[in-house]
Amino acid sequence: MIPREIAPGVYAVGAVDWERRLFDGLIPLPQGTSYNSYLVRGKGGTVLLDTVDPSKREVLLENLRELRVKELNYVVVHHAEQDHSGSLPAVLQEYPEAKVLAHPKGKELLQLLLHVPGERVREVGDGEILSLGDKTLQFFHAPWVHWPDTMFTYLKEERILFTCDFLGSHLATSALQADEVEVYPAAKRYYAEIMMPFRSQVRKNLERV
Repeated sequence: MIPREIAPGVYAVGAVDWERRLFDGLIPLPQGTSYNSYLVRGKGGTVLLDTVDPSKREVLLENLRELRVKELNYVVVHHAEQDHSGSLPAVLQEYPEAKVLAHPKGKELLQLLLHVPGERVREVGDGEILSLGDKTLQFFHAPWVHWPDTMFTYLKEERILFTCDFLGSHLATSALQADEVEVYPAAKRYYAEIMMPFRSQVRKNLERV
């Protein structure tokens, strides 16, 4: 996937995995899957929202190079599962000045699972706001919407909510808009297979967002 601007200063920089047929060792992927990662550029800083599965780290890094990202201020990790965080070590090596922003439980998991140095991770509070000058990010904790460290990010100026795995689906496609591809069967299957055990937390956070 080549990087594409989806809103002013907001770029899709993730990767499509056309060949993957199994997730977490047991969930069939008849249509492959995608790893969503987004770059937000403001006048006062640049933020990467999630990385990609480690098998696709070079796709992510090449997308950042194509956008001429010379400095990265923050990497937001919405939760520590590998399809979101697996390329974090490579990104941090490429951008040694970058700090990681994560749920407090996420900091613990990133240190445990990926051996990310604790001094490179900053815990963000529920409702905390990060200003990028002309862009404002707000973070919302959503624990146990699949993982204990799940959180969402809201880009206020563009009214974009980055929802981690909430409202997700396993679908390999180069389309970026929901009306460009038949997403509903995959989304229903995803909810039934992954989110259903956490439905009480899903309802709670749906009311919130």
